[in-house]
Order: sequence, then C-alpha cells, then structure tokens
Amino acid sequence: MFPGLFREEREVETVITPRIQRGLAWTRLRPGSRSSLSLDLIAEVSNAGVKQKGIPEETWEPNSETAPAGSSMFDLEQTIRERHSIRLFLSQPVPPELINEALALAVLAPSNSNIQPWHLVLVSGPARERLVQALLEAAQKGPPNIPPLPESFKHFRSELGAQVYGAMGIPREDKAGHQAAVLRNWEFFRAPLGGVVCMHRDLGLADAVGVGMFLQTFLLALTARGLGTCLEVSITGYPEIVRAQLAIPAELSILCGVAIGYPDPDFPANKLHVGREPLRENIVFLDN
Repeated sequence: MFPGLFREEREVETVITPRIQRGLAWTRLRPGSRSSLSLDLIAEVSNAGVKQKGIPEETWEPNSETAPAGSSMFDLEQTIRERHSIRLFLSQPVPPELINEALALAVLAPSNSNIQPWHLVLVSGPARERLVQALLEAAQKGPPNIPPLPESFKHFRSELGAQVYGAMGIPREDKAGHQAAVLRNWEFFRAPLGGVVCMHRDLGLADAVGVGMFLQTFLLALTARGLGTCLEVSITGYPEIVRAQLAIPAELSILCGVAIGYPDPDFPANKLHVGREPLRENIVFLDN
C-alpha cells in the first residue's frame, strides 16, 4: 500500500508546503463517504495568499514572497509545455507528500453539479507487482480488448506510433523490439506508482469531462513537482484482471491508467514532445 494515501483515520493537519511556489493550505482529514482518498480540501487558494474557511480575515496575510507579481502565468505556461508522456521510468520511489499535494490541487477541478466524478486507485509495492505480473501474463496470451478507433481517426495512432518507436530507435521490421516496447504498457512503463482512473457507470459524457479536468490538473501538479506521467488506455484492455487485483467494484467504469514516477533521463523517447494540430482544425470562432 502506498503510504499516506489510503488511511482509515487521519489526524487533522494543516500544512503550508514550500514545494508549492505560491502557497497552498490544505488539510488531511478522515476520508469522506464518497471517496477513498485521504484528502478533503478546505482551503480557498489565490496567487496572493491563502485564506482558510472559518478563520477571520484579520488572522491571515498574503504571502508576497511565495507569490511574486506576474509569476503565476509564466509558471503555468511553462508547466503545461513541459508536461509530456514518459515511457520509461526510474525505480526511485515517489515521495507520498508530492502525490498528496498534487491530489489536493486536482480535486479543485470543476465538475457537473460538483459531483466530483473521479475515482482514482493508486497502486505501488507488492500490490503493483501482482497487478503487473497478471497483466503481462494476459498480454502474452492474447490481445487487449480495446475498441478500435474509427477509420477517420486511425491515422493519428499510426503517426504517433511512428514517432514513438522512431524515438526509441526501433525500426518497423523489428518485431521483437516492438513487442518488448508494447509489453511495457502493462508494466506502467516500470513506474513505481501506477493509477487506475474510474467513473461511476451511470454517469455520462459531461461527467467524463470532469474526470478529464481532474486528470489534467493532477498531471500538471505532478509535472510542477518534477515527476513524469503517462496516461494509458492499454490498462483498460484487461478490465477483469484490473478489477480482481485492485478490488474495483462493478459499478465503476475503468477509463484509463496512469504511470507516475521519475523519468529515465537516458531513454531517448522521454525527450519526445508530440506536436498538435493547428488551432483552426478544432477551434471555431464566431463573432457575428
């Protein structure tokens, strides 16, 4: 079990952490009835400082040292641009406090009617090893059950594959190299911390958007703390194994996996930043 994340009881502890450049107060509490996470956020956050609910305004002051004027937009843009998919990780453990900090920010994401539809299971240590072993065994016996992309979208996957395998130095004819690279998907790319993202099966597309915003915030917060990540659809290809290993109930739909850890600096594909379509391909502006 990853320490500090799933605890039945926690003392109230308010922390001002230096790792968050512009200051954030958050409180670890006993988990709520709807979530297995050990964090319930009770802070209102601004670039100028921190105001905790229930504390009179005269008892807090903005922290000008940790919130220099004009810094927040630059920091945000830099983090967004730095985030990219990591496909090989070091075995170095991930400090639990960094995960808790990132989660405390991620749960601030907006959601339909504030239902907070995300459900995240994090796995490390022996539990991760058992899951990885079961997934690898299944992958070697048969392909994952992942719905194919519609015909008009398939070229995106082909183009991405060419970039990724090219960055790894694996030529098209190297079938053994391709197979070894594919199998790393079910090892969480050897990251010491894996996650499985779920949502209640009765929720709809609008709620999936909320999960996506939670995930993006989580990934950016991890990036800002020097950690690498990679979202994985491949984990959903063997849902029965994931459910059995992590005790995920039937009412939760498995959306994706996420690998979390420190990037291997010697792995060439970790330097790959995949381009995006021009804005005009997906964005429409109407002004009259």
